[in-house]
Amino acid sequence: MLSTRSLGLFLFALLGFHLWLNLLLPLGVDEAHYALYGWYLDWSYFDHPPLIGWLEAPAVHGLDADWVVRLVPMLLGVVILWQLVRLAENLFVFQQHIGVWVLFLVLLSPLLHGLTLTPLPDLPLLLVSLLLVRYLWSQRHHERLAHPWLLGLLMGLAGLSKYTAVTLVMSFVLVMLLYGRWCWLRQPGLWGAVGLALLLIAPVIYWNAQHGWASFLYQLDHGAPQHAVWSLERFLISQGRQVGAYGVVLYGAVLGLLIWSLIRWKSLPEGVRFLWLFALPVFLLFAWSSGYEPILPHWTGLGWWLIIPAVAWFLANRAWVLWLHGVTGGMVWVGVLALLLGASWPFKAPNPMLELAGWKQASDKLDQWQHQLLQQEEGVLKFAGNWSLVSRPAWYLRHRQDPRVFNADGRPTQFDFWYDRPPKGASGVVLWHSYFNDQAGPAGPKYRHFEQCRLLERWPVTWHAQPINATFSIFFCQQWRHGH
Repeated sequence: MLSTRSLGLFLFALLGFHLWLNLLLPLGVDEAHYALYGWYLDWSYFDHPPLIGWLEAPAVHGLDADWVVRLVPMLLGVVILWQLVRLAENLFVFQQHIGVWVLFLVLLSPLLHGLTLTPLPDLPLLLVSLLLVRYLWSQRHHERLAHPWLLGLLMGLAGLSKYTAVTLVMSFVLVMLLYGRWCWLRQPGLWGAVGLALLLIAPVIYWNAQHGWASFLYQLDHGAPQHAVWSLERFLISQGRQVGAYGVVLYGAVLGLLIWSLIRWKSLPEGVRFLWLFALPVFLLFAWSSGYEPILPHWTGLGWWLIIPAVAWFLANRAWVLWLHGVTGGMVWVGVLALLLGASWPFKAPNPMLELAGWKQASDKLDQWQHQLLQQEEGVLKFAGNWSLVSRPAWYLRHRQDPRVFNADGRPTQFDFWYDRPPKGASGVVLWHSYFNDQAGPAGPKYRHFEQCRLLERWPVTWHAQPINATFSIFFCQQWRHGH
């Protein structure tokens, strides 16, 4: 077992490393988006419940700077790693160095490590889920739940974090099924816990009731669009994304553990079976929904984090797999750090820095063009190519006289609730990115959301003064076709 002192010193050093990375990294799309959650506080939001925004609010309002956006996730990440190690040691007391292997697997997996730096709704959900797993592990052999209010508190906080929390309800039922704890349902305290959880998620219900249940409808359509049929191709695309995001070795290890578990379920250590009760509902939910629409890799992150202690147990006697994971993950980190420090990108695939490079400058140019055109024509608005492009200028321009930036692809987003939709027939300057948007521009055949557009300016995307094979453009467009 890792001593408290050793674990604390390691996590303190890791926090220092993350603070250094924070100084090197411009804000990404999700970081700006959820910082805006904190900037525009509300009971809930179109695409997610409000907890990540509530957590971001003190930092973004109190310090009001770009670098503070990652402080909350970095602190949450340290606490999550602490809880994950202690969970592994609780479940696998017989396995020497299990905590070390857990840290090794997480920190050398590209996405798992990256999630400890990024303000996503997944982070508070993950912390609450780890605490819930530890709580239910301690209660699994009891006829009555001790402190059932704690169950309600954790379930309610999970519901305030992300809609994926619905899988925790499924997991709770599976725990009762596996351990024969249906007697919990006769305990009045359990129903008090249900009431507490519902009280905590009341802000989400209230916001949706005020906005036509927009968030619930969006999530249902997002998970299984009515116009789509389940496709093996989309499922395999989603699996391929996860291989790249979590690492081929870790992906193979989880798949191997799943097959091993199906074959030897009754002879598995209790801790492995218990963790599958929480991880498997997440994997099954997104395996199903990914056949309708390819998913982003971090959507399954809760399942990956919760199964990591079982993977560490599985690989403890397969040290060569652990070291292979370390070598491949280490190579990724060396490459990432080299890119951050200005190394050139030698491959034909798109440079990963396209996600981060040049957005503050582009946001300033968008605002400057709006001011220039407002001297010639009234009512010129700011647009960006889609919601993921809107988040950066919306964040960087939040202090400007007109902070609004609208979504140029016409789809409903959170920005419609913050800024309303632009009126039909409006004119605007549109920020375009050649990698994330169609090359034809905002009036091209793919979009056609404006009657006409003309190019105002185009410049290369650069990282450390080196072009990275993409361009920013600003268009002046007229006669917006959507709106109220």
